Amino acid sequence: MPVSSTSRPARNRALRAPYVALAGVLLLVVLAAVGATQGRAEPTGNYRPELAADTLEVGCYPLPEGVVLDFPYVVRRDGDAAAASGARRHLVLHWSLLETDEVRERLAATLADAGFDVEAGSTGDDVLSARRAETGGAATVVEARLTELDNPSPDPIVRGVLELDLPVAERASDAPDCDNPFVTKRFEEEQ
Repeated sequence: MPVSSTSRPARNRALRAPYVALAGVLLLVVLAAVGATQGRAEPTGNYRPELAADTLEVGCYPLPEGVVLDFPYVVRRDGDAAAASGARRHLVLHWSLLETDEVRERLAATLADAGFDVEAGSTGDDVLSARRAETGGAATVVEARLTELDNPSPDPIVRGVLELDLPVAERASDAPDCDNPFVTKRFEEEQ
């Protein structure tokens, strides 16, 4: 029986339909595979933000010569303020993990190692005063006030605040981090 001219295109479409469907499925698989690898960040496994550098390690505004803090701390604020005896540097740290007595002992030891005469302050055990004679008759004076935080947590990480009253320190480093107030902790005072 002869095939009519109207049924031939229908038959051709019927024969091509499985191939078109297969090509469509293959195209979707290729697009899914390519799309999963394009435009994505490489997984690093580190999802914490980068922390600013430690201002005391960078050395923008150093501690008095020879003073190195050997306990865990975070610098919270640093800046110069007017005092009765002239401008002084006010450095505020939070210490962590250690009890107040151990921080006090370590601070007294590092001051003594740097040549300071250390004594408990007149207000009790929460203050250390240190004095070091310099050449030319001048003296470097450091005062430290330790305040334990009243934290209801049974095992707090941050244990207390250390406020250091120091001589004014000039900027001692040209490191780019020294221009970042989040590193130096020297924020402009709001007027």
